[in-house]
Amino acid sequence: MILLQKSKVRHALLSAILPGFDRFAAGERLAGSLCFLSYLSLLALAIFSWDKIASALESNKIDEWIAVIFLFGMIASIWFSSVYQSVYSRQKNSDGSRDQWLIIWRDFKKNRLAIIGLICVLGFYAVALLAPLLAVADPNMQGDVVKTRYLSPSFDHPLGTDKFGRDIFSRLIYGSRISLSIGFVAVSISVVIGTAVGAISGYFGQMIDTVLMRFVDILLAFPRIFLVLALIAMYSNSLWLTMAVLGFTGWMGTSRIVRGQVLSIKEEGYILAAKALGMSHTRIIFRHILPNVLAPVIVVATLGIGNTILAESFLSYLGLSVQPPTPTWGNIIFQGQDNMLSAWWISTFPGIAIVFTALSYNLVGDGLRDALDPKLRNI
Repeated sequence: MILLQKSKVRHALLSAILPGFDRFAAGERLAGSLCFLSYLSLLALAIFSWDKIASALESNKIDEWIAVIFLFGMIASIWFSSVYQSVYSRQKNSDGSRDQWLIIWRDFKKNRLAIIGLICVLGFYAVALLAPLLAVADPNMQGDVVKTRYLSPSFDHPLGTDKFGRDIFSRLIYGSRISLSIGFVAVSISVVIGTAVGAISGYFGQMIDTVLMRFVDILLAFPRIFLVLALIAMYSNSLWLTMAVLGFTGWMGTSRIVRGQVLSIKEEGYILAAKALGMSHTRIIFRHILPNVLAPVIVVATLGIGNTILAESFLSYLGLSVQPPTPTWGNIIFQGQDNMLSAWWISTFPGIAIVFTALSYNLVGDGLRDALDPKLRNI
């Protein structure tokens, strides 16, 4: 018993010094390595950005406060979780955990590409939140334009500068906050609307189904980009308008997918049994139908985030989205279009960021689709 207690104390000390050691010792080498590297990276950022942190604490800017709170919150969370797990080791049942979400997470972890995609997605959002601490300069700061314009990537400017002498690396980091926010919020709006319309249409059928689906057909008859352009042209450009317009014009495909799934599910025996027991329509839809159409909806959502970011980039290219000097990945690409050969870095790096973001979400969507599909589980 004494030896066991000493072993736990030793294990806890090692986990306190090297966060992630507990996972590494348990055979989860990838998780342990990522935990340690994340902790080390955040700690290094806190040390080397201490002047920025002190300045942020004295300022009244909300984004800087959020960055500081997120930084130290993540450092503390990684450290405490590592020590806690080393002291209170996780106990596994002989037949494995039967919790639904633990089963999904267990199956999701088996897909290495999905894990890589998830790490990249979380990394993009972490960079967006830590933008004030990671940026090497003010994204809108213009110096001596004659001397600083079109500088190629260097130590002072890791991704070069644009025609106004602004640092592309800083603008790319700050632009991620706008692009990622637009993609996430717009897709959330479209998924909620599409799921609601599709579930109501497929479940009730008859006249309700006919009216809703004909309305969807009418909207699908108009190219989405024309709807977006028409709506934005009627109002002044803003971030919230862009989110709303992209969300309210992208739900039709989701509604058709959900409707098709509901039409097949509502004839299953457990749905008929629920109706026979006198359950309300709302309870049946939310408790028995929607959980079973979650997999295709999640896949559509993950694919939609990448497409929405591309759509926002196209609107920025036309000057119809967030207006300069506020950076987004789209308007950075637009600003570099005239010098693709001589200043290739201006458009290349935000384009790579868009590609990697869309690819990461697609990998996560594929992994979730497999994990959420009961037919593919080995329980």
